[in-house]
Amino acid sequence: MFDLEKIMVTMFSYEKRILAYGDRYLDYVGLPRDYPSTYTKPYQEMDYETFWNRSCNNFMSWNNYYATIYMANFLRDNQYRIENIPKERIDYWMAQANFIKGLMYFRIAQHWGEAPIAPGSEEAEACAKSPVDTVLAEAIRCAEAALILPTYDKLTDANGAVITSRQYASLGSVHTLLANIYAWMGGLYDKEEFWKQAEKEASLVIDGEVGFYDLENN
Repeated sequence: MFDLEKIMVTMFSYEKRILAYGDRYLDYVGLPRDYPSTYTKPYQEMDYETFWNRSCNNFMSWNNYYATIYMANFLRDNQYRIENIPKERIDYWMAQANFIKGLMYFRIAQHWGEAPIAPGSEEAEACAKSPVDTVLAEAIRCAEAALILPTYDKLTDANGAVITSRQYASLGSVHTLLANIYAWMGGLYDKEEFWKQAEKEASLVIDGEVGFYDLENN
């Protein structure tokens, strides 16, 4: 019996490694910092090219993306082995995994376009690249599988305590991801239908139908 929550925490760590860039966002925005480490300045200049070159391990390799997808597939393929956990809680964790999986495929499509769709966790054969529309369709499929998640104010941990970490997806997160995917497809294919779907998904969030959110004042 594997620990479902520990696997999810590992997925969250990969998600953070891919999307938060460690401390390198300070390099990008040029913010001052108290511990510049080996840097000679107490701040980093706004240098877009240097920022991306230093972060090339995240952006030029899809290893971490597919490692995260593998863990989501592992949970899916071994769901029948899970014991002593209420079905509602199992479904919750599977939805969390599907959200991250959808997010990974979306970012893969953004960075690389054509890419493989990972097979089951027990399959070791190499896969050919799929067209970008197939990758985006997989991102949508995974995101839609996470639509059973509650709004952020109803997220709870295994002990019933309220979750405040923003790494956990909620219903609002899922619709936001779908809005981003459809907006990307609107720009990629120049089709009005995708822009309309993006607006529909975003409106659910902005209008407070999937949780309470505020727009930035500026």
